[in-house]
Amino acid sequence: RGLEVTRLETFIDAAFAFVLTLLVISFDQIPSNYDEMMVAVKRIPGFFASFSVLMIFWLSHRGWSRKFGLESRRSIFLSLAIIFIILVYIYPLRIIFEAMFWSLSSGYFTADFRIENQDELRGMFLFYSSGSLLMAVLFSDLYRSALKSKSSLALNPAEEIRTRGFIRAWLVVLIF
Repeated sequence: RGLEVTRLETFIDAAFAFVLTLLVISFDQIPSNYDEMMVAVKRIPGFFASFSVLMIFWLSHRGWSRKFGLESRRSIFLSLAIIFIILVYIYPLRIIFEAMFWSLSSGYFTADFRIENQDELRGMFLFYSSGSLLMAVLFSDLYRSALKSKSSLALNPAEEIRTRGFIRAWLVVLIF
């Protein structure tokens, strides 16, 4: 169980790599002078924070795949839904983090996206939090699907307890 890399895992890995490429390539072009390079460098904190969140999701899916190796219709659907949400979520994720670092640094770090008023800020956080909420639901459902397949997966009591713990952990993410 979970020892062989499946086609689904390969697809998920490729999709995450694509999303990271979108995150990096969203720079318009390679800097052609020092000033342009400094503007690009000032985007590193926003990129790092976005990258870190994406890696949490990727590592979570990788860990789930290694633990269970489950490829039921439900787990395939949930995995593909995770990729869909990530593809939609990537730009709001980066915008929120760049705006945060821009604000915390009093404008030193770069943020190309400008939020003009409270309604736009509220809308961005609503979009961002919706993505986080959906990801928590999808991951808790992945672990729930593994728990439902406990007999076919031959989960031992310790694995069953850990799986329930992962479900609770993702539900905590959902609440916050």
